[in-house]
Amino acid sequence: MIKIKKNGFTLSEMLITLSVVGLLGVLILPGLIKDTTSKASITLLQSTVSNINDAVQNEIIRTRATNLVNTYIFSDTEKFLKSLDTAEIFTTQKQKEYKTFNGSTKNINFGKNSAILKNGVYISIWPDKSTTYTITGVPNPIKNAMVSIYIDINGDKEPNIVGVDLFKLEMYNYNSLELGRHVGDIGGTSYSENTKTLCEQGYPDACYYLLEASGFDHNYMKK
Repeated sequence: MIKIKKNGFTLSEMLITLSVVGLLGVLILPGLIKDTTSKASITLLQSTVSNINDAVQNEIIRTRATNLVNTYIFSDTEKFLKSLDTAEIFTTQKQKEYKTFNGSTKNINFGKNSAILKNGVYISIWPDKSTTYTITGVPNPIKNAMVSIYIDINGDKEPNIVGVDLFKLEMYNYNSLELGRHVGDIGGTSYSENTKTLCEQGYPDACYYLLEASGFDHNYMKK
């Protein structure tokens, strides 16, 4: 008679295997969750910036403006915010404290030019209505050249860290063929060799520039 040998696991071997798998899950799962959350946050940031850009272009087309001063972005920021699928406009100032990558703190004011979008994102728009800028690649000094945009991806939720859930963008109010910029273009600010250091110190515009330059890689600070 031919005996057929059955291969399998004993109960004790299965229990040991399940215990090892469970332990690995406990060690790995938090990292996977954090990684997924970071990617989801970056996707939400990109979507928010895209919506802002669409609203800006629509406003420029509506007014046939050659600069942003003649648009609601400057003249009636609250009305412009309402074009961004807004859930609530801030009527009082809201100050939030953020940590930086180097452990310091930074306070950001979300005032009357701020809103909560329906997806929970905070957005604050600050037109510069007084400063005159001398800009490389632009022949003459320009007044009202910038509009600052603060975006807190998580809104009321933590972690409240500059470069993780808080970023700042600049909306340009001038054309420069040399710099490849046009009225209404949105982007971060490069500080040459110091950009990464300034991001670590809590400059949210430097952080957005690095993130954008990395192709929106959630591990952009490690590059």
